[in-house]
Amino acid sequence: MLHKTVLIAFVFTALSLSPAMASLTSEPSARVRLNDVDVNTDEGAALLFRRIERAARTVCGEHVARRYASTRSAYQRCVELTIAETIERIASERLYSEFRVRYGHI
Repeated sequence: MLHKTVLIAFVFTALSLSPAMASLTSEPSARVRLNDVDVNTDEGAALLFRRIERAARTVCGEHVARRYASTRSAYQRCVELTIAETIERIASERLYSEFRVRYGHI
């Protein structure tokens, strides 16, 4: 069985990040399952968006942003950029719509 996944990765040099976040030695990534979701339905797109958003929060260092207020702005930019880039790879209009509803742009 072919397992469809999308790899979410973020290059930290794209943003000026705090020393705490920049000290990570490797580029973080996460896998998000796609094979059990129909992105052509509103429910499927919403489910996949939540998975992508959860993975982006992990990849972008939610644990650091919760602890250090000075990292929150960079963290939020990272999350939005990571989600947007992931959605562009999947190219689903319903995912674009989910992003616009939650973040107001794409």
